Amino acid sequence: MRRCRRRGRPPFYFRYYSIDRSDEAIILYEHELEAMKLIHLDNRTIEEASLMMGLTKTTFWRILESGRKKVTRALVEGKPISIARRDEGRE
Repeated sequence: MRRCRRRGRPPFYFRYYSIDRSDEAIILYEHELEAMKLIHLDNRTIEEASLMMGLTKTTFWRILESGRKKVTRALVEGKPISIARRDEGRE
């Protein structure tokens, strides 16, 4: 069973403006945001973070990498990031 510890309410939309002001948003799911938070802000290990979210290390790593790629693409290409709940769609 998957558990996701949420602290506070995450933002639903982040807008980074670039020169071309592209309106095509990058969809970042809450579980990707949570994985990045646990690793980069809370300084957890992969083992600790995967246990906290109730995932295997492999699944956690896949989610973390997906989130990192999306955030990097949004920053490099100047696209907005939209935060979506897990049940609002599939990757």
